[in-house]
Amino acid sequence: LSLCQECVANQPSPEVNQRSCAGIGFVIPSCIAVISIVSLLIVLALDTSKSSQEDSIAPDSPVGWVAILGCVMLYGSFAIPLKAPVVLALGPSALLFQLYVNIGVSGTLLVLTGMVLGTETFAHISLWGLLGGLMYMLANVAATIGIRGLGYAVAVAIWSGTTISVSFVWGACVLGQPLKSLMGSVVALLVLVVAIVGAGVSSQLQVHLLQSMSCLQSELEVSMPRESSAREVHSRDAQASQVMHTSRIQGLVGMLVGALLNGSLTIPYQYFAKAGKSNGTHSIELAYLVSFMIGVMLSTVVGTLRFWISKKPMHPKQLLMPGFLTGFYWASGNVCAVYATKYLGNTVGYPLCQCAVIVSGLWG
Repeated sequence: LSLCQECVANQPSPEVNQRSCAGIGFVIPSCIAVISIVSLLIVLALDTSKSSQEDSIAPDSPVGWVAILGCVMLYGSFAIPLKAPVVLALGPSALLFQLYVNIGVSGTLLVLTGMVLGTETFAHISLWGLLGGLMYMLANVAATIGIRGLGYAVAVAIWSGTTISVSFVWGACVLGQPLKSLMGSVVALLVLVVAIVGAGVSSQLQVHLLQSMSCLQSELEVSMPRESSAREVHSRDAQASQVMHTSRIQGLVGMLVGALLNGSLTIPYQYFAKAGKSNGTHSIELAYLVSFMIGVMLSTVVGTLRFWISKKPMHPKQLLMPGFLTGFYWASGNVCAVYATKYLGNTVGYPLCQCAVIVSGLWG
């Protein structure tokens, strides 16, 4: 009770709130953008150096480990624009916001591949890349449904644990990627899953504690009434509406489907790389990302037509910039994830990328 009284008594002034919002709206996205650019430059520079060129999985190469570091930072930070006040106020559907995210993903990959590949950018279009782009779109929409039905903490724990397990099974059992120690790999896999689930449980406990404090604070504010702004009321109504229309069963199914797709997201790349090596394709990773980008663009067009036909508002002025930044950050992390998979495989590279949940927790 005394803690709640202290919180109420030390409410920051409107001027402080405005300065804080301004910092979050510019400084943090700029820092993540710098991380994105630096990560891409380092990974591409190491991969193009003669000493780091490898035709198969190479755990001794620094490229894979640097790529994991970049991927963890970016995958753990890409959803920061979702916390923008305008996004919270509008409460857009999962599909609508994903369309704007896709614009950022497509734009980033188009510029990156165009700069590196030049005239050969569209020389190796493949159905594997198109499939990967479609899987990405479906996985993110399903994940949003899961978060709305289960809550962020539980959903992320299920998402990461399932993704790690699915990716490991693909690499060890289907693709036949080598393991130095089966027992050591299984133990490491279990430790990673348990740690992520533990992070989700601790976050859930924190939420319950904050909710209890909020109830006490509400009792105190009876004698200290504060009028809510129209934006705050609209934001709460929108979020409440989303929770009401997404049951726990729907959330669980959505999260499991999304995690299965996410854990399989690098599999189209593996088959593309196998075919590309036999055909003598150069810069296989970037060539795959071109087809992946086209798959994302096609799914964006289909989704946009759905909104145009139904004449639903799309709020481009409010959602374009947050969605584009989210897509830019994710695409940069995905490039790193592809290189991590190239050098470390599905048994090590992609599962370790799920340590991004640690960065997400630190942001929170």
